[in-house]
Amino acid sequence: MAKKDKPQFENWWRVYALGEMGKFEGTIFPNWDNGEWNDTLPYGFGLDFGFHPAPDSFVKVAVDKKHKLIYAQECFYLTGLLPHELEDNVNEFATRNNHIIADSADNRMIANLERKFNIQGVSKTGTVAEWIRLMQDYKIIVCGESYNLEKELNNYVWNDRKAGIPVDAFNHLIDAIRYYFMNMNQLRPVTRAY
Repeated sequence: MAKKDKPQFENWWRVYALGEMGKFEGTIFPNWDNGEWNDTLPYGFGLDFGFHPAPDSFVKVAVDKKHKLIYAQECFYLTGLLPHELEDNVNEFATRNNHIIADSADNRMIANLERKFNIQGVSKTGTVAEWIRLMQDYKIIVCGESYNLEKELNNYVWNDRKAGIPVDAFNHLIDAIRYYFMNMNQLRPVTRAY
């Protein structure tokens, strides 16, 4: 079927006709697609800490401000990692030269990883909703085998859209992407009305 002939109910078509993964209506980031990593862009990593049941989530990220694209590739999404196990997993993807932006809520874990990696906690200026809205101006390109990231993008929805409160679920890799994105855009985001 030609691109211009897309059915009116695109999500229905994707699930029932093509057998692909569907999206909840009203997802926060509907503007995403699978694609190839852009090797011409500088990149770094985002890290969201978890333990159990929340996963430690590590993602490779590159931001193309000119073309309004965010490239993201899931590295790992694992629960119950002890500090040395988390370090071993990060070490599989990042070196001392790579910049890692992590959730600043766990300073002890950041201090532990600082011995081996170029890691810092995200500076949390602005609200989550403000940063989400700024990220919505970009298309997210999901690269490689990123099953959990695709699942999050298909299921991350607003709890209260007007108030700017997302449901606190399906957001671990998305939060890790947001940390890196926030670091790339250090000015306070502008609040927009919806």
